[in-house]
Amino acid sequence: MASTNAATMAGTPEQIIERNELYRLVGKALSQWADLELKLHLLAFRNWRDVDLIHLSEMLDAVISFDAKMKIIATIVKRHAQSDEAIALWPHIAAHIFKLKKKRDKIAHGIITQKLLSMPYVLLPYISFANLTHEAFNGAMTATDLKRHIGHFEEATYVILEFSWIAMGGDRPPEGIHAQAQQRLLEFRAKAGLTP
Repeated sequence: MASTNAATMAGTPEQIIERNELYRLVGKALSQWADLELKLHLLAFRNWRDVDLIHLSEMLDAVISFDAKMKIIATIVKRHAQSDEAIALWPHIAAHIFKLKKKRDKIAHGIITQKLLSMPYVLLPYISFANLTHEAFNGAMTATDLKRHIGHFEEATYVILEFSWIAMGGDRPPEGIHAQAQQRLLEFRAKAGLTP
């Protein structure tokens, strides 16, 4: 009887596949976000040429708060960027990254669960006993939602890479850079009042 209960708790084979796919996508989303943060460090390294890179890396790694890291990077861009375009673009790019950070936090602090045993698995952000209500499931993320967020994180990673070329005074990044990132950068240029 115990094995039957355990099997029931695990779900149907389809539910197990669905649940495992959500776990895989959460891992992929967080890994993509880690790559984005690595590219932010690279941006700082490329722009602050007068500092020992190991010390800069240690300094950024010592800062736990993402907000504080972004302020440090903003200061580096403002003081060391090689173009006025980069200085004008950075606040728009940073604002976009902060919006994505809210999605990242929901993913990182969520739980994969079901509303009812017969229902599909979802990622429920910011769950606690205090907010574990039926209404909490209104903010649940599906595999489709996670895939979309992964795509946004990837796009932002490429925006940072392309921006780092602009900040260094380069004309453009190497060929083949992410097309959606280039489009997003055009949007940021328009917000900054810059012509392409």
